Amino acid sequence: MYLDYANPDNTRFTDYLMEIGSNPEQTIQLPSTIHNCASVQDLILSVYSNLNISCDRDQGFLTERTILFSINDDVSSINDDALNIFLGETIVYLAADKIAKDEISLTPSTTKMPYEMTRGQFPLRLAYAMTINKSQGQSVKYVGIDLRIKVFSHGQLYVALPRYNYANIIITLLPPNASCCITNIVYPKVLL
Repeated sequence: MYLDYANPDNTRFTDYLMEIGSNPEQTIQLPSTIHNCASVQDLILSVYSNLNISCDRDQGFLTERTILFSINDDVSSINDDALNIFLGETIVYLAADKIAKDEISLTPSTTKMPYEMTRGQFPLRLAYAMTINKSQGQSVKYVGIDLRIKVFSHGQLYVALPRYNYANIIITLLPPNASCCITNIVYPKVLL
């Protein structure tokens, strides 16, 4: 993604990213250009606009968006919430088992079946969200970050924010009654 350095907001955001990547302060202020949501549903609908409306979408609609969380339990929950918002019928595809070899042993055995089975399955799960750590290397156009649970490891906030070059496309969900101050974990000794 091309970053327009002529835009002062983008330049300030890149400076901000450099600071949080090396700043040992545990509490930092989010830039005012980052948008905040009031609830999980608002976060989903802000990142995945019109998810609850039946309309034609281009192929990149889902691939250019994601919501980031600190822990896996929240990821599963948000994926279920987003699927419930998405219009359409749920389809479940079942696995198919088959005999692995054409030859079947006719020798009786009490310990195992006289043939091997293989499972033909393509595991597929829609993912509207992922953990911050799994987002490393990803670049998307629209991102939501759930910061209700504090980041808990070195550089985790730094990993979440710079996936997206523009602060004004980042949407956050903060704890209730929280200001725009968030936890940033940086261990300066690791940076040496």
